[in-house]
Amino acid sequence: MSPWTASKVRSLAWRGAAATLVVCVLGSLAALFILGGLWVSQQNHSVTFQSRESRTVSDGPVFNRVRYVREGQRDVWILEQSHKGISALAETAAASDRFVIAVEDGRATFQQFAPGSANALARQETRAREHEVEYGVACGVCHANGPRALRPDLSSRKAPLSVRDRLAVFVWNLKISTGRRIAALETRLPVTEGGTQRKVAFGPRASFWNERLDIPSCNRCHGGSHPLARAPLLRRNFATIAFLVNAGDMPPPLHPFPEADRQRLASFLSGLAPIASAAAD
Repeated sequence: MSPWTASKVRSLAWRGAAATLVVCVLGSLAALFILGGLWVSQQNHSVTFQSRESRTVSDGPVFNRVRYVREGQRDVWILEQSHKGISALAETAAASDRFVIAVEDGRATFQQFAPGSANALARQETRAREHEVEYGVACGVCHANGPRALRPDLSSRKAPLSVRDRLAVFVWNLKISTGRRIAALETRLPVTEGGTQRKVAFGPRASFWNERLDIPSCNRCHGGSHPLARAPLLRRNFATIAFLVNAGDMPPPLHPFPEADRQRLASFLSGLAPIASAAAD
């Protein structure tokens, strides 16, 4: 073997070893990150953050406090939400809206409770149906498949996230995004034999608003047949779809989104905001 060839072989060997080391280090860090996040998220931990997506009617910030609880075979997501500043989420405050999404056997129920502290929910109130109230808004307008990914504003100075909070959000979002398709169910009020229909429905019942978004790029994940596919997106989800696309959250990185599909999506969403406002009035 010539000196040049031997030098080339050694160089390639070193590069291969360096690449293997980098992969091992990154893999180990990823594993530690996920395992650490799993530990954090299972410690009855709650995360308070300013929403990157939601705004008040006066274009002010919306603050959320989220907690995940495992009750037997149920995944329970507890949300307290404030449109009146972060102080309304204090343990002693009673001004925040409270929501619970419980997932079991591929079905999700959406509940709203009277304003109050997180401590009340910790006392197994997630099963206390007599404390439910009417939906403040139609949950199905945003939620097409049970719980949605948490999207905190990482630049917020009013609600900065600790390393522990970020770990929890990462693991929770991983759990949400890799879950199977979930059928959303509307609970009935009041809790009597058979119940009664809500005044505020889970989502618009008109067929126009329940028309499915049928675009190949979107259908791979939303309404697809693979194990990680989520429920189809509907026309009533237009505001959420528009936000995620405009913010660059959807489609995911490296996911193809041909110009023809962009045009079809624009056509699907065109002019819906005024129609929705008129319907709400």
